[in-house]
Amino acid sequence: MWTCPVCREQNERSLLCAVCGFDVSFHYKKYRTLAYVDGKREAVAGLYRLEKEPDWSRMPQGLEKLEKLAYYAQKGFPAAQYELGKFYKNGFGFSVREIEERRDFWMKKAAEQGYPGLMAGGGGEGSAVSGNGPESGLTCRLRAVAVGSNRRGECSIRKWADVTAVAGGFCCTAALKRDGTVLASGGAKNWKWGVAGLRDIRAVSVGRNHMAFLKTDGTVLVLGYDGEGCPRTLTWSGIVAVACGEKHAAGLRTDGTVEAAGDNGNGQCKVAGWQDIMAISAGDGHTVGLKKDGTVVAAGDNRCGQCEVSSWRDIKAVSAGGAHTAGLREDGSVVVAGANQYGECETASWRDVVAVAAGGHHTVGLRKDGRVAAVGRNEDGQCDVGAWRGIAAICAGAFHTVGLQRVWDIA
Repeated sequence: MWTCPVCREQNERSLLCAVCGFDVSFHYKKYRTLAYVDGKREAVAGLYRLEKEPDWSRMPQGLEKLEKLAYYAQKGFPAAQYELGKFYKNGFGFSVREIEERRDFWMKKAAEQGYPGLMAGGGGEGSAVSGNGPESGLTCRLRAVAVGSNRRGECSIRKWADVTAVAGGFCCTAALKRDGTVLASGGAKNWKWGVAGLRDIRAVSVGRNHMAFLKTDGTVLVLGYDGEGCPRTLTWSGIVAVACGEKHAAGLRTDGTVEAAGDNGNGQCKVAGWQDIMAISAGDGHTVGLKKDGTVVAAGDNRCGQCEVSSWRDIKAVSAGGAHTAGLREDGSVVVAGANQYGECETASWRDVVAVAAGGHHTVGLRKDGRVAAVGRNEDGQCDVGAWRGIAAICAGAFHTVGLQRVWDIA
């Protein structure tokens, strides 16, 4: 039995601390480590430390690099954890079992934070990530995570597997699987059964009481409009993207024009004159289109200024929420127009954002390092995303937030 000098964990047989990874064998072999010599007694601090991590590719091999790797790995920096895992993979005078124990410990610590996905940057909303990491033996899979209201089970999605895209609506979450089938949780009682037989789906979007599914042939199915839970086909064709608002749906055609159907009480379906559109999004009572030149157009309810986006430039992604609209600029910053009752427009300090999602009264941003930021209403915990790591895609519902998280497994 020995007590870890870093985290005070009581360990028995292993020479590697089961909590923080302190390697007591360094001390036994008279190798000093920074964590031990400096008398550190703090727990793993994670990525929020302001300390800058060294560039490991530029450091020469030797004891100094090993010391720094151990020091930064114990602090929670995933690159250091991964490099330390590689070091043990190559052996260091231990038995095979000891080498594997140390390698697996640090590789898994890095994998828990999304590394090496962290270094690759995040994907856009609904994007899919797969393949191998920089070292053979690591494989990537995606798992769904969610925070916020779960009144209808919209956040009960952790068992979902093989998911490539997610969509959130009013008390509902839907997901697209790699094989073109669909999963749903929350919403109307018959939705779960309504999506069970769907095939050849390439995109999904969720509204208040309906879901829209884009098929591989460019047609669109809608579930929930008739109140019976039976899909019906809209007379749309040549569609490449769909977006559901509270009570309406929009579709983007291959020629850059837009179709819309459903409630038009606020003019949210008046999109017939739009041209050169490359992306669309639908909010509670408005529809937004991103043009190929980086400008934005909007139609519908503008009582809170959510359609005042004509001055925006250099936009590469848009998302329409309850009564606000978010735009992602080419430089990684985020602009928001509309209601700001809960601070959902307070994104001026955001940087290095690669995807944005507007919810009912909150705004979510995915950073290129795989972390997530959120502002706005948080009564249901929909903004509690600070601990998320390795996120590849995000979406925001009325009262919840969903992410697709990279998980790296050791083969």
